[in-house]
Amino acid sequence: MAYGQQKPLDEEQSRYLRRTQQGANWFFWIAIISLINIIFFLTGETLSFVIGLGVTSMSVLLTQYYDSASITILVALITFILLAVFALCGFYARKGNMKAFTAGVALYSADAVLLALIGDWMGIGFHVLVLIFILMGMDAARKYNSLKNPFNTPGSDIQY
Repeated sequence: MAYGQQKPLDEEQSRYLRRTQQGANWFFWIAIISLINIIFFLTGETLSFVIGLGVTSMSVLLTQYYDSASITILVALITFILLAVFALCGFYARKGNMKAFTAGVALYSADAVLLALIGDWMGIGFHVLVLIFILMGMDAARKYNSLKNPFNTPGSDIQY
């Protein structure tokens, strides 16, 4: 094996990597659905998806209350930044990066709190379901990382 070349994954490592990536893919779904929701919001549509961010729902309430174009632009900008953060979490979490999983779970959990503040119980239910899938991926990433490098200390990441 040449220097810098990684050895092929065994069956167990492949299974954990696949589960890691399945959990991390939810960050991409959150970003995509939230992007669709913010586009609907900016174009005046009343349709929205439950799996998206509560920040978008909160944004709708703020803009209806203040009825200001500058608030709408600010809310859209903040939402687009959050979408980029979720996409980055998905990108790095797919590689088994535990910090990306942790950041994404923390952000999505905080978003669930926003949904609780506005009383969107269906949204909270979907957030909990998605968080379970992400946490399953995070657990698989932990196992994958420990198999890939058995000398890793807990909480450290495999660097690619």
